[in-house]
Amino acid sequence: MQTTLTELPGSRVKIEASLDAKDLRPHLDHAAVHYAENLRIPGFRTGRAPAQVVIQRVGYAAVLEEAVRHSVFGWYNAALLDAGVVDPIGAPDLEMLDLGGPGEPVQFTVEVGVRPTATLGEYKNLEVPRADSTPPEAVVSARVEELRETHSTLIVVERPVALGDHVLVDYRVFNADGGCLGDYSDELIEVVPGSVGAELIEAIVGAAAGEERVVEVPGSDADDENPEALEDAAPVEGAQDQVEDPAGADRFAHPESGGDAADPEAGEATAVDRVEPGRIVVVVKEVRERVLPELDDDFAADNSEFETVAALRAGIVAEIAAEAADRVEQLFQTAVVEAATENAQVVVPDELGRARAEEILENTLDSLAQIGIDRQRYLASRQQTREEMIEEMVEGAVASLRRDATLTAVAEAEAIDVGEEELLAKLVSDAAGADSKADLDPQLAAKHAKRAKKALAALRKSGHDIMLVDRVRGEKAVELLVASAKSVPMAADESAAELWSPSD
Repeated sequence: MQTTLTELPGSRVKIEASLDAKDLRPHLDHAAVHYAENLRIPGFRTGRAPAQVVIQRVGYAAVLEEAVRHSVFGWYNAALLDAGVVDPIGAPDLEMLDLGGPGEPVQFTVEVGVRPTATLGEYKNLEVPRADSTPPEAVVSARVEELRETHSTLIVVERPVALGDHVLVDYRVFNADGGCLGDYSDELIEVVPGSVGAELIEAIVGAAAGEERVVEVPGSDADDENPEALEDAAPVEGAQDQVEDPAGADRFAHPESGGDAADPEAGEATAVDRVEPGRIVVVVKEVRERVLPELDDDFAADNSEFETVAALRAGIVAEIAAEAADRVEQLFQTAVVEAATENAQVVVPDELGRARAEEILENTLDSLAQIGIDRQRYLASRQQTREEMIEEMVEGAVASLRRDATLTAVAEAEAIDVGEEELLAKLVSDAAGADSKADLDPQLAAKHAKRAKKALAALRKSGHDIMLVDRVRGEKAVELLVASAKSVPMAADESAAELWSPSD
Protein backbone atom coordinates (compact mmCIF):
# COMPACT_ATOMS: atom_id res chain seq x y z
CA MET A 1 0.00 0.00 0.00
CA GLN A 2 1.19 3.49 -0.86
CA THR A 3 0.04 6.43 1.24
CA THR A 4 0.44 10.19 1.27
CA LEU A 5 -0.37 12.13 4.43
CA THR A 6 -1.52 15.76 4.47
CA GLU A 7 -2.01 17.66 7.72
CA LEU A 8 -5.32 19.51 8.03
CA PRO A 9 -6.46 22.20 10.47
CA GLY A 10 -7.97 21.13 13.79
CA SER A 11 -5.59 18.24 14.51
CA ARG A 12 -6.81 16.20 11.55
CA VAL A 13 -4.99 14.50 8.72
CA LYS A 14 -5.94 13.31 5.26
CA ILE A 15 -4.43 10.10 3.97
CA GLU A 16 -4.53 9.25 0.29
CA ALA A 17 -4.01 5.54 -0.14
CA SER A 18 -3.54 3.26 -3.13
CA LEU A 19 -3.77 -0.52 -2.94
CA ASP A 20 -2.03 -2.10 -5.94
CA ALA A 21 -3.14 -5.23 -7.75
CA LYS A 22 -0.70 -7.46 -5.87
CA ASP A 23 -1.94 -6.33 -2.44
CA LEU A 24 -5.55 -6.48 -3.65
CA ARG A 25 -5.37 -10.06 -4.91
CA PRO A 26 -5.81 -11.85 -1.51
CA HIS A 27 -8.90 -9.74 -0.76
CA LEU A 28 -10.39 -10.54 -4.17
CA ASP A 29 -9.75 -14.24 -3.68
CA HIS A 30 -11.40 -14.14 -0.23
CA ALA A 31 -14.43 -12.33 -1.65
CA ALA A 32 -14.66 -14.83 -4.52
CA VAL A 33 -14.64 -17.72 -2.05
CA HIS A 34 -17.47 -16.04 -0.17
CA TYR A 35 -19.44 -15.72 -3.40
CA ALA A 36 -18.76 -19.34 -4.33
CA GLU A 37 -20.43 -20.60 -1.15
CA ASN A 38 -23.87 -19.94 -2.67
CA LEU A 39 -23.00 -20.19 -6.35
CA ARG A 40 -23.61 -23.20 -8.60
CA ILE A 41 -21.04 -23.39 -11.39
CA PRO A 42 -21.08 -26.34 -13.81
CA GLY A 43 -18.14 -28.64 -13.26
CA PHE A 44 -17.55 -27.61 -9.64
CA ARG A 45 -19.12 -28.54 -6.34
CA THR A 46 -20.83 -25.69 -4.50
CA GLY A 47 -18.21 -23.58 -2.78
CA ARG A 48 -15.30 -25.27 -4.59
CA ALA A 49 -14.95 -23.12 -7.72
CA PRO A 50 -11.57 -21.32 -8.05
CA ALA A 51 -11.55 -17.57 -7.46
CA GLN A 52 -10.77 -16.75 -11.08
CA VAL A 53 -13.71 -18.84 -12.30
CA VAL A 54 -16.03 -17.06 -9.84
CA ILE A 55 -14.78 -13.66 -11.01
CA GLN A 56 -15.42 -14.63 -14.63
CA ARG A 57 -18.90 -15.85 -13.74
CA VAL A 58 -20.20 -12.93 -11.61
CA GLY A 59 -17.94 -10.16 -12.89
CA TYR A 60 -14.89 -8.40 -11.52
CA ALA A 61 -16.87 -5.38 -10.29
CA ALA A 62 -19.20 -7.50 -8.13
CA VAL A 63 -16.34 -9.40 -6.50
CA LEU A 64 -14.37 -6.18 -5.96
CA GLU A 65 -17.40 -4.59 -4.29
CA GLU A 66 -17.62 -7.59 -1.96
CA ALA A 67 -13.89 -7.33 -1.23
CA VAL A 68 -14.25 -3.65 -0.35
CA ARG A 69 -17.19 -4.36 1.96
CA HIS A 70 -15.28 -7.01 3.88
CA SER A 71 -11.80 -5.46 3.87
CA VAL A 72 -12.19 -1.70 3.97
CA PHE A 73 -11.72 -1.46 7.73
CA GLY A 74 -8.48 -3.42 7.49
CA TRP A 75 -7.33 -1.18 4.63
CA TYR A 76 -8.12 1.85 6.75
CA ASN A 77 -5.97 0.54 9.62
CA ALA A 78 -3.17 -0.40 7.23
CA ALA A 79 -3.26 3.08 5.72
CA LEU A 80 -2.97 4.67 9.17
CA LEU A 81 0.03 2.54 10.08
CA ASP A 82 1.70 3.07 6.71
CA ALA A 83 1.27 6.84 7.14
CA GLY A 84 2.67 6.73 10.68
CA VAL A 85 -0.57 7.62 12.50
CA VAL A 86 -0.34 5.86 15.88
CA ASP A 87 -3.22 7.52 17.71
CA PRO A 88 -6.30 8.11 15.50
CA ILE A 89 -9.12 9.87 17.32
CA GLY A 90 -12.78 9.65 16.47
CA ALA A 91 -14.66 8.08 13.58
CA PRO A 92 -12.86 8.36 10.22
CA ASP A 93 -14.27 9.90 7.07
CA LEU A 94 -13.45 7.30 4.43
CA GLU A 95 -14.11 7.78 0.74
CA MET A 96 -13.50 5.25 -2.02
CA LEU A 97 -12.17 7.23 -5.01
CA ASP A 98 -11.53 4.68 -7.72
CA LEU A 99 -12.21 0.97 -7.57
CA GLY A 100 -10.54 0.51 -10.92
CA GLY A 101 -10.66 -2.48 -13.22
CA PRO A 102 -8.74 -5.76 -13.29
CA GLY A 103 -5.05 -5.19 -12.60
CA GLU A 104 -5.65 -1.57 -11.52
CA PRO A 105 -5.11 -0.18 -8.00
CA VAL A 106 -7.91 0.71 -5.60
CA GLN A 107 -7.68 4.29 -4.34
CA PHE A 108 -9.33 5.82 -1.29
CA THR A 109 -8.89 8.70 1.15
CA VAL A 110 -9.25 8.87 4.93
CA GLU A 111 -9.69 11.92 7.12
CA VAL A 112 -9.37 11.39 10.86
CA GLY A 113 -8.46 13.23 14.05
CA VAL A 114 -4.97 12.77 15.44
CA ARG A 115 -3.01 13.65 18.55
CA PRO A 116 -2.58 17.45 18.69
CA THR A 117 0.86 19.02 18.48
CA ALA A 118 2.50 20.88 21.36
CA THR A 119 4.74 23.92 21.46
CA LEU A 120 7.02 23.29 24.40
CA GLY A 121 7.71 25.78 27.17
CA GLU A 122 10.12 25.06 30.01
CA TYR A 123 10.27 21.33 30.54
CA LYS A 124 13.69 20.68 32.08
CA ASN A 125 14.90 21.45 35.61
CA LEU A 126 11.34 22.03 36.80
CA GLU A 127 10.88 22.57 40.54
CA VAL A 128 8.13 20.25 41.71
CA PRO A 129 6.96 19.47 45.27
CA ARG A 130 7.67 15.96 46.51
CA ALA A 131 5.46 14.48 49.20
CA ASP A 132 6.97 13.40 52.51
CA SER A 133 6.40 9.71 53.15
CA THR A 134 6.61 10.16 56.94
CA PRO A 135 3.12 9.23 58.13
CA PRO A 136 1.05 11.52 60.37
CA GLU A 137 0.58 10.48 63.97
CA ALA A 138 -3.08 9.64 63.32
CA VAL A 139 -2.11 7.13 60.62
CA VAL A 140 0.45 5.47 62.92
CA SER A 141 -2.05 5.30 65.77
CA ALA A 142 -4.64 3.74 63.47
CA ARG A 143 -2.17 1.02 62.46
CA VAL A 144 -1.41 0.37 66.13
CA GLU A 145 -5.14 0.07 66.84
CA GLU A 146 -5.48 -2.40 63.98
CA LEU A 147 -2.84 -4.56 65.63
CA ARG A 148 -4.67 -4.35 68.94
CA GLU A 149 -7.96 -5.28 67.29
CA THR A 150 -6.29 -8.28 65.68
CA HIS A 151 -5.50 -9.58 69.15
CA SER A 152 -8.74 -8.46 70.80
CA THR A 153 -11.39 -10.70 72.36
CA LEU A 154 -15.18 -10.53 72.53
CA ILE A 155 -16.82 -10.79 75.94
CA VAL A 156 -20.50 -11.13 76.76
CA VAL A 157 -21.93 -8.01 78.44
CA GLU A 158 -25.25 -7.33 80.16
CA ARG A 159 -26.33 -4.11 78.45
CA PRO A 160 -28.23 -2.98 75.34
CA VAL A 161 -26.62 -3.23 71.91
CA ALA A 162 -24.39 -0.31 70.91
CA LEU A 163 -22.59 0.50 67.67
CA GLY A 164 -19.34 -1.45 67.48
CA ASP A 165 -20.68 -4.46 69.35
CA HIS A 166 -21.07 -7.98 68.04
CA VAL A 167 -24.42 -9.66 68.60
CA LEU A 168 -25.45 -13.29 68.50
CA VAL A 169 -28.94 -13.53 67.01
CA ASP A 170 -31.65 -15.85 65.79
CA TYR A 171 -33.77 -14.56 62.94
CA ARG A 172 -36.54 -15.44 60.53
CA VAL A 173 -36.97 -14.02 57.05
CA PHE A 174 -40.42 -13.32 55.58
CA ASN A 175 -41.55 -12.11 52.20
CA ALA A 176 -44.24 -9.46 51.66
CA ASP A 177 -47.02 -12.08 51.84
CA GLY A 178 -45.85 -13.34 55.19
CA GLY A 179 -44.31 -16.52 53.87
CA CYS A 180 -41.24 -17.67 55.79
CA LEU A 181 -38.18 -17.86 53.58
CA GLY A 182 -35.78 -19.11 56.22
CA ASP A 183 -35.17 -19.68 59.91
CA TYR A 184 -31.63 -19.14 61.14
CA SER A 185 -29.91 -19.58 64.49
CA ASP A 186 -26.76 -18.32 66.19
CA GLU A 187 -25.66 -15.80 63.59
CA LEU A 188 -22.92 -13.47 64.79
CA ILE A 189 -22.99 -10.02 63.21
CA GLU A 190 -21.00 -6.84 63.80
CA VAL A 191 -23.08 -3.75 64.54
CA VAL A 192 -21.30 -1.24 62.31
CA PRO A 193 -22.58 0.72 59.30
CA GLY A 194 -22.14 -1.28 56.10
CA SER A 195 -21.83 -4.68 57.75
CA VAL A 196 -25.54 -5.43 57.16
CA GLY A 197 -28.55 -3.43 55.98
CA ALA A 198 -29.01 0.00 57.53
CA GLU A 199 -32.56 -0.93 58.63
CA LEU A 200 -31.25 -3.85 60.65
CA ILE A 201 -28.53 -1.80 62.33
CA GLU A 202 -31.06 0.85 63.30
CA ALA A 203 -33.47 -1.76 64.66
CA ILE A 204 -31.12 -3.71 66.92
CA VAL A 205 -29.16 -0.80 68.41
CA GLY A 206 -30.56 -0.40 71.92
CA ALA A 207 -31.99 -3.92 72.11
CA ALA A 208 -31.14 -6.07 75.11
CA ALA A 209 -30.43 -9.79 75.23
CA GLY A 210 -33.69 -11.73 74.81
CA GLU A 211 -35.45 -8.87 73.05
CA GLU A 212 -37.15 -9.28 69.68
CA ARG A 213 -37.06 -6.63 66.95
CA VAL A 214 -38.89 -6.50 63.62
CA VAL A 215 -37.05 -5.05 60.65
CA GLU A 216 -39.14 -3.80 57.74
CA VAL A 217 -37.11 -3.97 54.55
CA PRO A 218 -38.27 -1.90 51.56
CA GLY A 219 -38.38 -3.43 48.11
CA SER A 220 -35.81 -2.66 45.44
CA ASP A 221 -36.16 -2.09 41.71
CA ALA A 222 -34.30 -4.75 39.74
CA ASP A 223 -33.68 -2.19 36.98
CA ASP A 224 -32.17 0.33 39.38
CA GLU A 225 -28.94 -1.32 40.46
CA ASN A 226 -27.48 1.51 42.48
CA PRO A 227 -24.09 0.19 43.65
CA GLU A 228 -24.33 2.07 46.96
CA ALA A 229 -27.76 0.63 47.67
CA LEU A 230 -26.56 -2.85 46.76
CA GLU A 231 -23.55 -2.45 49.02
CA ASP A 232 -25.90 -2.08 51.99
CA ALA A 233 -27.32 -5.48 51.18
CA ALA A 234 -23.93 -7.19 50.94
CA PRO A 235 -23.41 -10.24 53.15
CA VAL A 236 -21.39 -9.78 56.30
CA GLU A 237 -17.80 -10.83 55.86
CA GLY A 238 -16.42 -13.53 58.06
CA ALA A 239 -15.97 -12.26 61.60
CA GLN A 240 -12.46 -12.91 62.84
CA ASP A 241 -11.01 -13.26 66.31
CA GLN A 242 -14.45 -13.96 67.73
CA VAL A 243 -15.47 -16.04 70.70
CA GLU A 244 -16.86 -19.41 69.78
CA ASP A 245 -19.78 -19.21 67.34
CA PRO A 246 -21.83 -22.43 67.59
CA ALA A 247 -23.18 -22.03 64.08
CA GLY A 248 -19.88 -21.06 62.56
CA ALA A 249 -21.83 -18.72 60.27
CA ASP A 250 -21.32 -15.08 59.38
CA ARG A 251 -24.19 -14.50 56.96
CA PHE A 252 -27.30 -12.48 57.46
CA ALA A 253 -29.99 -13.24 54.90
CA HIS A 254 -31.95 -10.54 53.14
CA PRO A 255 -35.71 -11.11 53.09
CA GLU A 256 -35.80 -10.79 49.33
CA SER A 257 -33.18 -13.42 48.65
CA GLY A 258 -35.73 -16.21 48.39
CA GLY A 259 -33.08 -18.75 49.33
CA ASP A 260 -31.43 -20.44 52.25
CA ALA A 261 -28.35 -18.54 53.36
CA ALA A 262 -26.96 -21.72 54.86
CA ASP A 263 -27.11 -23.51 51.53
CA PRO A 264 -23.84 -22.94 49.62
CA GLU A 265 -25.56 -23.87 46.36
CA ALA A 266 -28.17 -21.14 46.88
CA GLY A 267 -25.54 -18.47 46.28
CA GLU A 268 -25.06 -15.34 48.36
CA ALA A 269 -28.07 -14.44 50.46
CA THR A 270 -28.04 -10.93 49.08
CA ALA A 271 -27.92 -11.29 45.31
CA VAL A 272 -28.50 -8.08 43.40
CA ASP A 273 -31.80 -9.04 41.76
CA ARG A 274 -34.04 -7.95 44.67
CA VAL A 275 -37.60 -6.97 43.85
CA GLU A 276 -39.79 -8.06 46.80
CA PRO A 277 -40.09 -6.13 50.08
CA GLY A 278 -40.17 -8.12 53.27
CA ARG A 279 -39.29 -8.21 56.94
CA ILE A 280 -36.86 -9.82 59.33
CA VAL A 281 -37.79 -10.85 62.85
CA VAL A 282 -34.60 -10.93 64.89
CA VAL A 283 -34.00 -12.00 68.49
CA VAL A 284 -30.87 -10.76 70.24
CA LYS A 285 -29.38 -13.63 72.23
CA GLU A 286 -26.08 -12.14 73.39
CA VAL A 287 -24.35 -8.79 73.27
CA ARG A 288 -20.59 -9.05 72.91
CA GLU A 289 -18.16 -6.20 73.37
CA ARG A 290 -14.73 -6.08 71.84
CA VAL A 291 -12.00 -5.77 74.47
CA LEU A 292 -8.61 -4.55 73.31
CA PRO A 293 -5.39 -5.68 74.97
CA GLU A 294 -3.45 -3.12 76.97
CA LEU A 295 -0.90 -1.29 74.84
CA ASP A 296 2.30 -1.84 76.80
CA ASP A 297 5.76 -3.29 76.31
CA ASP A 298 4.49 -6.80 77.03
CA PHE A 299 1.96 -6.46 74.19
CA ALA A 300 4.68 -5.25 71.82
CA ALA A 301 7.00 -8.11 72.77
CA ASP A 302 4.28 -10.77 72.50
CA ASN A 303 2.77 -9.63 69.20
CA SER A 304 5.58 -8.11 67.17
CA GLU A 305 9.30 -8.26 66.59
CA PHE A 306 9.81 -5.28 68.90
CA GLU A 307 10.40 -5.27 72.64
CA THR A 308 8.81 -1.94 73.52
CA VAL A 309 5.84 0.16 72.43
CA ALA A 310 8.20 2.94 71.36
CA ALA A 311 10.14 0.55 69.14
CA LEU A 312 6.86 -0.86 67.79
CA ARG A 313 5.64 2.60 66.81
CA ALA A 314 8.99 3.41 65.19
CA GLY A 315 8.80 0.18 63.24
CA ILE A 316 5.27 0.98 62.08
CA VAL A 317 6.40 4.45 60.96
CA ALA A 318 9.16 2.86 58.87
CA GLU A 319 6.77 0.25 57.47
CA ILE A 320 4.17 2.84 56.42
CA ALA A 321 6.84 5.11 54.91
CA ALA A 322 8.16 2.19 52.85
CA GLU A 323 4.63 1.37 51.69
CA ALA A 324 4.17 5.00 50.64
CA ALA A 325 7.49 5.25 48.76
CA ASP A 326 6.10 4.04 45.42
CA ARG A 327 3.13 6.34 45.78
CA VAL A 328 5.46 9.29 46.48
CA GLU A 329 7.42 8.60 43.30
CA GLN A 330 4.23 8.17 41.30
CA LEU A 331 2.85 11.49 42.56
CA PHE A 332 6.14 13.24 41.82
CA GLN A 333 6.26 11.82 38.29
CA THR A 334 2.68 12.88 37.64
CA ALA A 335 3.37 16.37 38.98
CA VAL A 336 6.46 16.76 36.80
CA VAL A 337 4.58 15.77 33.64
CA GLU A 338 1.69 18.06 34.60
CA ALA A 339 4.11 20.95 35.11
CA ALA A 340 5.70 20.41 31.70
CA THR A 341 2.25 20.13 30.13
CA GLU A 342 1.11 23.30 31.84
CA ASN A 343 4.10 25.16 30.37
CA ALA A 344 3.36 23.87 26.87
CA GLN A 345 0.89 25.29 24.38
CA VAL A 346 -1.51 22.63 23.17
CA VAL A 347 -4.75 23.39 21.40
CA VAL A 348 -7.32 20.60 21.65
CA PRO A 349 -10.38 21.26 19.44
CA ASP A 350 -13.69 20.62 21.22
CA GLU A 351 -14.70 17.90 18.77
CA LEU A 352 -11.39 16.10 19.34
CA GLY A 353 -11.81 16.08 23.11
CA ARG A 354 -15.35 14.80 22.80
CA ALA A 355 -14.33 12.09 20.33
CA ARG A 356 -11.66 10.83 22.71
CA ALA A 357 -14.17 10.86 25.60
CA GLU A 358 -16.55 8.74 23.50
CA GLU A 359 -13.75 6.27 22.79
CA ILE A 360 -12.90 6.02 26.49
CA LEU A 361 -16.51 5.30 27.38
CA GLU A 362 -16.93 2.73 24.60
CA ASN A 363 -13.75 0.95 25.67
CA THR A 364 -15.02 0.90 29.25
CA LEU A 365 -18.41 -0.49 28.25
CA ASP A 366 -16.81 -3.11 26.00
CA SER A 367 -14.53 -4.22 28.85
CA LEU A 368 -17.49 -4.53 31.19
CA ALA A 369 -19.43 -6.50 28.58
CA GLN A 370 -16.59 -9.01 28.39
CA ILE A 371 -17.13 -9.84 32.06
CA GLY A 372 -20.89 -10.07 31.66
CA ILE A 373 -22.01 -6.58 32.67
CA ASP A 374 -24.67 -5.22 30.33
CA ARG A 375 -23.91 -1.67 29.21
CA GLN A 376 -27.47 -0.40 29.67
CA ARG A 377 -27.70 -1.73 33.19
CA TYR A 378 -24.30 -0.25 33.98
CA LEU A 379 -25.41 3.17 32.76
CA ALA A 380 -28.57 2.82 34.83
CA SER A 381 -26.50 1.96 37.90
CA ARG A 382 -24.56 5.17 37.40
CA GLN A 383 -27.86 7.05 37.12
CA GLN A 384 -26.48 8.80 34.05
CA THR A 385 -27.24 8.77 30.37
CA ARG A 386 -24.52 7.94 27.87
CA GLU A 387 -24.42 11.61 26.88
CA GLU A 388 -23.98 12.72 30.51
CA MET A 389 -21.12 10.29 31.03
CA ILE A 390 -19.38 11.53 27.89
CA GLU A 391 -19.70 15.13 29.06
CA GLU A 392 -18.24 14.11 32.41
CA MET A 393 -15.26 12.47 30.69
CA VAL A 394 -14.39 15.29 28.29
CA GLU A 395 -12.22 17.23 30.74
CA GLY A 396 -10.10 14.18 31.53
CA ALA A 397 -9.89 13.27 27.85
CA VAL A 398 -8.62 16.74 26.95
CA ALA A 399 -6.05 16.62 29.77
CA SER A 400 -4.85 13.24 28.50
CA LEU A 401 -4.47 14.55 24.94
CA ARG A 402 -2.53 17.59 26.16
CA ARG A 403 -0.23 15.35 28.20
CA ASP A 404 0.39 12.94 25.32
CA ALA A 405 1.07 15.83 22.94
CA THR A 406 3.61 17.31 25.36
CA LEU A 407 5.44 14.01 25.80
CA THR A 408 5.54 13.50 22.04
CA ALA A 409 7.05 16.98 21.62
CA VAL A 410 9.64 16.29 24.34
CA ALA A 411 10.62 13.03 22.63
CA GLU A 412 11.07 14.86 19.33
CA ALA A 413 12.96 17.80 20.90
CA GLU A 414 15.33 15.42 22.67
CA ALA A 415 15.62 13.09 19.67
CA ILE A 416 14.64 10.18 21.85
CA ASP A 417 15.21 6.92 20.03
CA VAL A 418 14.03 3.45 20.93
CA GLY A 419 16.27 0.47 20.35
CA GLU A 420 15.55 -3.18 19.79
CA GLU A 421 16.47 -4.17 23.34
CA GLU A 422 14.14 -1.56 24.80
CA LEU A 423 11.21 -2.84 22.75
CA LEU A 424 11.94 -6.40 23.81
CA ALA A 425 12.32 -5.33 27.43
CA LYS A 426 8.90 -3.67 27.30
CA LEU A 427 7.28 -6.75 25.84
CA VAL A 428 8.96 -8.92 28.49
CA SER A 429 7.76 -6.55 31.21
CA ASP A 430 4.21 -6.68 29.88
CA ALA A 431 4.32 -10.46 29.67
CA ALA A 432 5.68 -10.78 33.19
CA GLY A 433 2.89 -8.60 34.56
CA ALA A 434 3.42 -7.65 38.16
CA ASP A 435 6.54 -9.82 38.46
CA SER A 436 9.80 -7.95 38.53
CA LYS A 437 12.26 -9.18 35.90
CA ALA A 438 14.84 -9.52 38.64
CA ASP A 439 12.51 -11.92 40.47
CA LEU A 440 11.90 -14.17 37.48
CA ASP A 441 13.73 -17.47 37.55
CA PRO A 442 16.10 -18.03 34.60
CA GLN A 443 13.79 -20.46 32.80
CA LEU A 444 10.80 -18.14 33.07
CA ALA A 445 12.90 -15.15 32.00
CA ALA A 446 14.13 -17.07 28.94
CA LYS A 447 10.57 -18.07 28.12
CA HIS A 448 9.39 -14.44 28.25
CA ALA A 449 12.36 -13.30 26.16
CA LYS A 450 11.62 -15.88 23.46
CA ARG A 451 7.97 -14.89 23.32
CA ALA A 452 8.93 -11.21 23.19
CA LYS A 453 11.06 -11.77 20.09
CA LYS A 454 8.20 -13.55 18.36
CA ALA A 455 5.75 -10.84 19.39
CA LEU A 456 8.02 -8.08 18.11
CA ALA A 457 8.48 -9.86 14.79
CA ALA A 458 4.69 -10.19 14.45
CA LEU A 459 4.20 -6.50 15.29
CA ARG A 460 6.75 -5.50 12.66
CA LYS A 461 5.16 -7.71 10.05
CA SER A 462 1.77 -6.09 10.62
CA GLY A 463 3.18 -2.58 11.01
CA HIS A 464 1.91 -2.27 14.57
CA ASP A 465 5.42 -1.92 15.97
CA ILE A 466 5.18 1.85 15.53
CA MET A 467 2.57 1.87 18.30
CA LEU A 468 4.95 0.08 20.66
CA VAL A 469 7.74 2.48 19.70
CA ASP A 470 5.46 5.44 20.43
CA ARG A 471 4.58 4.01 23.83
CA VAL A 472 8.19 3.42 24.85
CA ARG A 473 9.24 6.86 23.57
CA GLY A 474 6.58 8.42 25.76
CA GLU A 475 7.82 6.51 28.79
CA LYS A 476 11.40 7.57 28.08
CA ALA A 477 10.24 11.19 27.77
CA VAL A 478 8.67 10.90 31.23
CA GLU A 479 11.92 9.47 32.61
CA LEU A 480 13.87 12.37 31.10
CA LEU A 481 11.54 14.95 32.64
CA VAL A 482 11.65 13.31 36.06
CA ALA A 483 15.45 12.91 35.99
CA SER A 484 15.95 16.62 35.29
CA ALA A 485 13.32 17.87 37.75
CA LYS A 486 14.26 19.35 41.11
CA SER A 487 12.15 18.26 44.04
CA VAL A 488 11.15 20.74 46.72
CA PRO A 489 9.56 19.74 50.04
CA MET A 490 5.79 19.52 50.07
CA ALA A 491 3.96 20.95 53.07
CA ALA A 492 3.10 18.33 55.68
CA ASP A 493 -0.66 18.85 55.38
CA GLU A 494 -0.48 18.56 51.59
CA SER A 495 1.60 15.38 51.86
CA ALA A 496 -0.94 13.87 54.23
CA ALA A 497 -3.81 14.78 51.91
CA GLU A 498 -2.02 13.22 48.93
CA LEU A 499 -0.87 10.03 50.61
CA TRP A 500 -3.44 9.18 53.23
CA SER A 501 -7.20 9.38 53.24
CA PRO A 502 -9.02 10.35 56.46
CA SER A 503 -9.94 6.68 56.98
CA ASP A 504 -6.24 5.74 57.09
